[in-house]
Amino acid sequence: MSSKVAAGSVLKAINVVTEGIRYRSTGKEVLTNRAKQVLKIRTKFILAENKVIDLGPVDLYIRVIGPDGALMSSSSETFKAKGDALNFTLMQTVEYTNSDTPVEVSWAKGSDFSKGKYTVEIYHAGTVVGKSGIELK
Repeated sequence: MSSKVAAGSVLKAINVVTEGIRYRSTGKEVLTNRAKQVLKIRTKFILAENKVIDLGPVDLYIRVIGPDGALMSSSSETFKAKGDALNFTLMQTVEYTNSDTPVEVSWAKGSDFSKGKYTVEIYHAGTVVGKSGIELK
């Protein structure tokens, strides 16, 4: 019974979309998939309703993996996933209310993005709850 409760107490990220963002001179955000124009990558998703999980803050760990297969991160902080310590790109704490909760996270590299496919993985409680990607040209 406890293993069924543990399996049911994991969030699911649905409708995961990753976008490249640039800014116009007016400051307005514009979507782009051109590597030399992208200033940040934004991922939007919905944490699906789950009545097994307690209300309150939940920590989501986001990993952005570049076209070369390397994790995009400037930190050496880690989190536990299936017994391994994994580095992450950013951590977001979300107030979960046991209903569909929209979440948006952004990450700016600080230097130019290179061409290729970027993969975004979303983790909660050491498990991948969502995945997305973007191809920059």
